[in-house]
Amino acid sequence: MPKLPWVLLVVMAATQCVHQAAAVKRTMPMLGMDEEGEEVDSDEDDLPATEQPRSAVQALINGLLGQNQSAQFVPITPVQREHQRQAQFAGASDFMDDLHGGDDKGSKNVSNKAIIPNGMGSSMGGGFMSYHGGKVVSHPLSVYLIMYGDWSGQPEVAPILAEFLNNLGGTSWMNINNGYYDRSGNTGTSAVSHGGTCFDPYSHGKKLSDADVLAVVKTCLASGLPRDPNGAYFVISSADVAQGGFCTSYCGWHDDKEGLYFGFVGSVKRCPGFCEYQPVGPNGASAADGVASIFAHEVSEIISDPDATAWYDSRGEEGADRCSWKYGETWQAENGALANMKLNGRSYMIQMNWAIGQGCSMGW
Repeated sequence: MPKLPWVLLVVMAATQCVHQAAAVKRTMPMLGMDEEGEEVDSDEDDLPATEQPRSAVQALINGLLGQNQSAQFVPITPVQREHQRQAQFAGASDFMDDLHGGDDKGSKNVSNKAIIPNGMGSSMGGGFMSYHGGKVVSHPLSVYLIMYGDWSGQPEVAPILAEFLNNLGGTSWMNINNGYYDRSGNTGTSAVSHGGTCFDPYSHGKKLSDADVLAVVKTCLASGLPRDPNGAYFVISSADVAQGGFCTSYCGWHDDKEGLYFGFVGSVKRCPGFCEYQPVGPNGASAADGVASIFAHEVSEIISDPDATAWYDSRGEEGADRCSWKYGETWQAENGALANMKLNGRSYMIQMNWAIGQGCSMGW
């Protein structure tokens, strides 16, 4: 391949070092949001919001560009980005229309976005999806549900999610993960299953920090869930529970700490305008359908980028991030809701996933 300019090489190296040194927590964006907090255009490969500490890289790029360049990068948190967005769309109806991609009048401009290719992976429009040297999860993954808070009013959610997990493994959607590999020649697994369920009625209150989420996982481990080296643990909170930037800057996230893969997905009923695609899904009006799609997003990213050192694009986005809120071909379920996946007779509405060399896809 041709030699790259030294500036580009420096930026590439700095990007990888900062990404690997950063906290592993990775987030799924809210409905309709992209990297700049602006309208998602479904005709483009938009890059959704995430929490990535890029300050060091931004400072380096600013120094290389010089003080008089208008294209300097300015660090901004997802919460700050959301506040700016709400100020831009001060009218509630205008804001919600744009959030859902309603009027197609956003000021998104992808022409000035940095692209840092490294010669591997695939790209569509915004950035290159590429491998950065870390591991993928190649073994079958048992996923444990931790139903946190009060789910007595929606008792169907836990069994629907468990059934979804048991039928998702080995599907064409999960086979997309086989396209992600590591330096040892391992490929991402498509085998997932439900490992067990723990119900936790507010052991850490109704306002959870990130550290609290891990503490909730440990509470369930102490009360009976196995500590599974081939497992991942997801805290699914009821609608009355607040967690960090949930509903303001993300809809779910995953992490890897203390030898545990774990994550958080809140009830979409806490903020239906931000984290729920349709109020009534193929399985009714509960939170099950909305949670299932976000849940699938995070499980897939645990496989393809468990430690935030394997697969992400030149903007720091993981595979499922690139396809957030994209669903491909849909049909009407018996209750009139939209659906795009059927597993063992049950319909779901699940976001697309990023297939290497192909783009957003429902499977191969």
